Amino acid sequence: MEVSEQKIQEMAQKLREEHVQVQKAYQEQRKLLDDDMIVSGKTVKEWKEELWIIVPSADLTPQICLEVNKAIMQAENVAAYEHAKAQMRAQILDKQAGSAYYRAIDHIVDEFKNSDKRVPGVATLETMAEVASELYKKVAIESDNEYKFWKNVLDHLQFSKKILEQAGFNINSEIKSEGNERFLESLGKRYGANTHE
Repeated sequence: MEVSEQKIQEMAQKLREEHVQVQKAYQEQRKLLDDDMIVSGKTVKEWKEELWIIVPSADLTPQICLEVNKAIMQAENVAAYEHAKAQMRAQILDKQAGSAYYRAIDHIVDEFKNSDKRVPGVATLETMAEVASELYKKVAIESDNEYKFWKNVLDHLQFSKKILEQAGFNINSEIKSEGNERFLESLGKRYGANTHE
């Protein structure tokens, strides 16, 4: 079965419209996460401005390397502290969510027994307990997201540190090479030999 050119154009137009809608939804969600989502008391955007270190790709000098390294160390101190707090909070809230679920089952069973009604089946009890403990689970998920956020920040800082270490190694090699070249030239001048032949 052959598809007409008009049908192909209609399908292409529909795909373009869907793509625009997806892009718009993505941009709105991204803005919400960057500008409105609060992590450890600040928005994601504020944390990025404060802690996201970018190693310059050109004109690196030993002084710039020292300054960037200092910035990475300061950012790591903040991120490691917040990460440790978030990890502890996530563990506590995860346990509370599990406890809330089982407490909800016990409470529901007690209510049915006290009212002389037949206790519902296991699947119904589990569903009721899920609903009753949903808030705890949402809080635990939020806490876990905060923990993952700080893990990502620490991973970025470790990556930046590795790039900086490699850049420092390259700068050090260049400095040594230039020093060796000047030394050989001075020997040539001192003893009359041409070191570049």
